[in-house]
Amino acid sequence: MKTMLALSLGVLLGAAVPTMMSQTPAPPLPALPSGFQSDPAAAQAQAQIRASGAADATGGSKANEDVPGCPTLRKIGFSYSWTIAFLGQGTVQVTPQDPAKSYGMSLDEPVSKIAYKNGVLEWRKDTEQIAGYHAPCPGKFVYYNGTWTGYFPNKVPYQPGKLVSIQVTNLYKSQAQGQAWIDEYIDKLTALYGGK
Repeated sequence: MKTMLALSLGVLLGAAVPTMMSQTPAPPLPALPSGFQSDPAAAQAQAQIRASGAADATGGSKANEDVPGCPTLRKIGFSYSWTIAFLGQGTVQVTPQDPAKSYGMSLDEPVSKIAYKNGVLEWRKDTEQIAGYHAPCPGKFVYYNGTWTGYFPNKVPYQPGKLVSIQVTNLYKSQAQGQAWIDEYIDKLTALYGGK
């Protein structure tokens, strides 16, 4: 999670700086869902990108509580971001999903990818076999990872809009709670930045 967020922030900063221009500062991102802890290691990068006025990002993690006492169960990750961009309406479109791929004792597989709430929603499944497991941990973990990407155009002519991303990772067994978080933050980010 730390590496993913740091890389995301670096990409956002590099992509956004060339399109920076004088404009009213955007409202701050909403707080993380209840129970999520932000990553202190990413705080400096977040402050730098936020100060640029061209992008913002935040993220955090929380324990999976489905298997109490299991030390190998991954933490749930949740992050969201925006970066200014000059894109046309409908630029964010559904493209084919990447095929299944294996790495080590894990298998990453596509689940679904659809047009959703003025953006694109993709779900993937990560199945991890555990060698030498012990109770209460199972011998196999199935995690779900979801990403929503959308674009909020600017109503002011010749001004950049916002390319927005929301991501949830390592949901154990079920997508349901992750989908609820994604829906909640689509609404929150749309209220803050949609059509500004």
